[in-house]
Amino acid sequence: MRSGVLLLLLLGNTLPSFVVAQTTPTAKPPNVHTRLATPGKGAHIVRFYATSEDESSKSDAPSGPGPLHIIYSDGSQVEIPKERGRFGDPEHPLTQDNFSNIQLADDRQHLGWLAEYMMCSQSYPCPMELVVYQAGHKLTYLFSSYGVIWSWTFLKGGKCLAMQYGFPHGDETGAFALYDTDTGRVIAQFSSKTKKEAPHWVQQLLMSNK
Repeated sequence: MRSGVLLLLLLGNTLPSFVVAQTTPTAKPPNVHTRLATPGKGAHIVRFYATSEDESSKSDAPSGPGPLHIIYSDGSQVEIPKERGRFGDPEHPLTQDNFSNIQLADDRQHLGWLAEYMMCSQSYPCPMELVVYQAGHKLTYLFSSYGVIWSWTFLKGGKCLAMQYGFPHGDETGAFALYDTDTGRVIAQFSSKTKKEAPHWVQQLLMSNK
């Protein structure tokens, strides 16, 4: 039986407006309940998937419509449900469509994913924010300065992460941001429009996409 307790996550800050979105972010979204288990000391993540158990056994892709399941080396499991209310308006809150681009850091303690919502002009959901999970901590939410998130990767064993973002169409290179994984603090930013040589962390992100 999956063990766990309910952890109440509160979104304290209003999310920024997205140029591509037709719906404005919710100023005061409803409380988000996430079911969390407590892995034993020294346990690490060994598997994760966001599809049903039957689907996950037939595919190597961990992304999907969720909920997101995280399995630890001691057998404990964590279930992250799709969220509702972080985007949209109070009368029409949006439900997260998918978990995509799920990545495990080298420390095997941090797991991140892109939360996709139907907020763009096209007929498929867009990756609007990057969410990071670590056992015993509240979820960390990171979002781009504009547009949608194109790609991301953990760096320094999970201590930092890099993000590339931009408009869904008509933006050739987008922009880049480097974050502290645990605090969500922006460490550095970069735009290729400056004509300067890309810093090492940007090069690492671009290499991870090849």
